[in-house]
Amino acid sequence: MFSVIEALAMLVSGLQILAQVATFAILKGNFIQLLLRAYVVLFSVLFILAELRFDWFLKFAPSLKSWINRGFLYSFVGVIGVEESYASLAEQYPQMPSIKQQFTSVFLKIASYGMIFIGIIYIVNGILCMKPVYERVRARYQDQVDRFTQSR
Repeated sequence: MFSVIEALAMLVSGLQILAQVATFAILKGNFIQLLLRAYVVLFSVLFILAELRFDWFLKFAPSLKSWINRGFLYSFVGVIGVEESYASLAEQYPQMPSIKQQFTSVFLKIASYGMIFIGIIYIVNGILCMKPVYERVRARYQDQVDRFTQSR
């Protein structure tokens, strides 16, 4: 179950990066919007590094160690993406946005709702104190891998 959550989190973060790059190219925007997109990309890259469990990285980003904090960050970035998808189309008013612009906005919205969903999963798992369970399962798995490699 935990591996599925990690894989989904990396997938959604990757989709968020793709959606932000698409908005750079298709929807354009003013300086603040471009800066906000750059921050969302940065946070998405940080989320991927956290999901890959790089110890050297988690030393520098202790807020991503806590599942509740990670969940709030995921959901916050997701909310920013949803709002960004609406704002990018609103700038086209009174003209009708092109099909590419509408598709990009929908893609951004889907990726952002995915981020919110993963964030809620992390918050709930953090509240239910599932991280110690996860760490025990990982330690048991690592012990089995070590025993198997030593027996060879």
